[in-house]
Amino acid sequence: MDLRGIVAFGPPKEAALYFERVFPFDLGLPIETFLGDPAVYRQMMEKAGFSPSALDPTLHIPMREDRSLFDDKIVQNLLKVDNSRRIYLELGAITICKGIIISLCTEAGFASFMQSSFVDKAPYLFSSTLDLNFNNLVVAVKRPNFDPDKFLAWFTMAMLERIKTLANKSGFANCPFWDFYTADEFQINNQKKANSFFASIQGLNLVDPRKIGWEKLLEIRKDKNSHSAMRDLRLFFQENYEGKEITFIQDDLLSRIEKYDNAKKNWQLDTVMRSLSVVISPKNLVAMPAASWLPQLTGVSLSLEPMLGAAVAIGNVMLEFGNVYVEAKKSKQHNPIRYLADLPSQV
Repeated sequence: MDLRGIVAFGPPKEAALYFERVFPFDLGLPIETFLGDPAVYRQMMEKAGFSPSALDPTLHIPMREDRSLFDDKIVQNLLKVDNSRRIYLELGAITICKGIIISLCTEAGFASFMQSSFVDKAPYLFSSTLDLNFNNLVVAVKRPNFDPDKFLAWFTMAMLERIKTLANKSGFANCPFWDFYTADEFQINNQKKANSFFASIQGLNLVDPRKIGWEKLLEIRKDKNSHSAMRDLRLFFQENYEGKEITFIQDDLLSRIEKYDNAKKNWQLDTVMRSLSVVISPKNLVAMPAASWLPQLTGVSLSLEPMLGAAVAIGNVMLEFGNVYVEAKKSKQHNPIRYLADLPSQV
């Protein structure tokens, strides 16, 4: 797996703090600008399952002052490919298509969209971007037996296939996923049988991406030492500690936290108390280095059978390990590893 890059579902700002290359697929703001009443659009996005933090404008790639295009400098810095502008323009078009589809699925959204400037542009946009007939989609929405959930699920699969093709062409084929939209959509083995494993470090003072301007973030990305220190903490669960003593693993985690803290102090970055978590698919445990040492560190075996999990205090933080239930319909990909971004609603 290529750990230099990340495919970001959702606001890419925080992913940019930790990974050298970021493939930014963003379904949130500022696309509400294109679709009529922003308040109506925000309500539809939240109804579709997007958390309020995912719609925070401070986390999204800003647009130019004339609102015509996204900031090319930021996009180039994240993707680091020659055709970054073309790729992101296509991602933007896919994003707008998704926003239109969400709009069509509610009466208020449908009415708002029909009054927007995108009514005449939609047929070409859908055919050129996703090879779909927009007029046929409108006919489907108007049918008496229309099921918005099934419709959105079908469209999402078509959309993700196109995104996957773009990501592969951009050199992100073997990169993990940063999943902002579904961070709060897994249950820690309470009612349904677990189908995945999770590992989490609780009690960290992590950098608050909402408090960093994009200009400063780009400068931090140029600072190889600081950027590496932040990435090393995020990639703790990817480290191969096989054969190492428990004390070595604990000391290495504390060392990573210390280097992370020094980097954020040097850049005078605001922080917020948060967790660092990953969800791992059982069939891909062999490819996950932590599978060889987490059981040793926590005293809990790798099993999907009902269990309480385990928590181990290491310095001032708590390392938790156990199993979780992840809803398949909410899992936007089948990558072995999903990094979860769980920004709190309040600092």
